[in-house]
Amino acid sequence: MRPNRATAASVTTTALALLLAVPGRAAFHIPGFGGPPKVDVALREVPAEDLWQVRYHLPEKAAGVDLVHGRGSYRRTGWSVLPAGSQWVDAPEVERLCFPAPTRDFAVSFRTDVASRPKDYEVNVAMSDGGRLLYTGHLAVRPLERCGAGADAQPAGEPPAHRFAFTTSAGRTIRVGDRAGDGALRWEAPLGSEQTYVYFGPQPGVVGERMVLIADPALPTWVRGDLEATVARLFDRFAGETGLSLPARPLVLLAFDPHGSGRSFDGGVLGEGA
Repeated sequence: MRPNRATAASVTTTALALLLAVPGRAAFHIPGFGGPPKVDVALREVPAEDLWQVRYHLPEKAAGVDLVHGRGSYRRTGWSVLPAGSQWVDAPEVERLCFPAPTRDFAVSFRTDVASRPKDYEVNVAMSDGGRLLYTGHLAVRPLERCGAGADAQPAGEPPAHRFAFTTSAGRTIRVGDRAGDGALRWEAPLGSEQTYVYFGPQPGVVGERMVLIADPALPTWVRGDLEATVARLFDRFAGETGLSLPARPLVLLAFDPHGSGRSFDGGVLGEGA
């Protein structure tokens, strides 16, 4: 049974407090040596509650962060944040979160969010068997040395790369591109390429020679029957005509909404992790 809103808020706050209580490992970075600074992102899916808990560990103490992907201001109304006293402030082209005091550790949580994002990727995509996709681009941050509304902010050093540690319930597959894990998976996103969909769900995926396929089981039988072979032939044709061999098998994800009116098909192509 799903908890009511008041109970859910209490559970979320407690869970975030426990997340922040876990000490992060130390980081030391000299600009120009050893690559860009790293932001560690520990993301946990709670399938029974359709809840996502995210703990951040920044390379150095920051006054706040800019969440650099995603249009609109949906986070300030839909996300719970720790430490207490953090505030969302108005800023051009980003959502900005200012902390009550400089810190390296903060946490957010949110319910599965499948709302349409005009000219952008949805935060989550739901599959009929309980599988969920999460778009990592909406979690990317830029630490701020000075945090304030409008132009009253100062980035802290170089743009960071992001290291993700994903966890979920045992028995659920986590997949990023050609990499998969049972209940847990680590992925270090290349700098500037932290935008991809991660799959959490019951399907291990159909691994072919040129791609990995995860398709919604609610797809009509006549579609599912030919889907794997048809997509494989497309990849074979592209490989034959271009003479190119991909460095890793792409992950092909297909969700289906049986309640939609009429017929429509849309999607997109993402980078290294997709």
